[in-house]
Amino acid sequence: MVPVSSYVKRVNGKLVRVKAYVRSAPGSRSKSDSDSDSPSLIWLLAVAILVIAALSGGITAGANSSASTSDVEAAPGRGASAPATLPPGPKGRLAEALRTARLNSGLSENQVSTQTGIAESTIDGFERAQIIPNNSDLKKLTPIYGLSENQWNQLEIMRLEILGEAL
Repeated sequence: MVPVSSYVKRVNGKLVRVKAYVRSAPGSRSKSDSDSDSPSLIWLLAVAILVIAALSGGITAGANSSASTSDVEAAPGRGASAPATLPPGPKGRLAEALRTARLNSGLSENQVSTQTGIAESTIDGFERAQIIPNNSDLKKLTPIYGLSENQWNQLEIMRLEILGEAL
């Protein structure tokens, strides 16, 4: 806040109130400038940062709210974590069946990708029901997952059901 002083001056025979701003030397600030506002501004910024961090999940409450490294290491061969919910119907069933088959084979998404030539992100998309595998992808996955012909047929039927819904 800048201090203002005013005085009355006669201009062309009329009395006029004139406001004059008090100047200070460059680099120096008076006590009434922003020194009194600085602590409140700092507190405001600190509170804003804490609120944003809390809302974005940057700050967690409780000791059991995050996974420890021992939890992550306890599940070898796992790729990305399972989605919270899969869509209902054949799309979700196919994704769950592919994920279960991979986990039962003890392979990670990276290992399956290396052995089949299918991109790791595509395999993750299959397991999250974001991508529908084509027939050749299912044929590549079948021997690696150790699936029988009957199990492959069930996957193919689910895939065709999904494609029938899309038409």
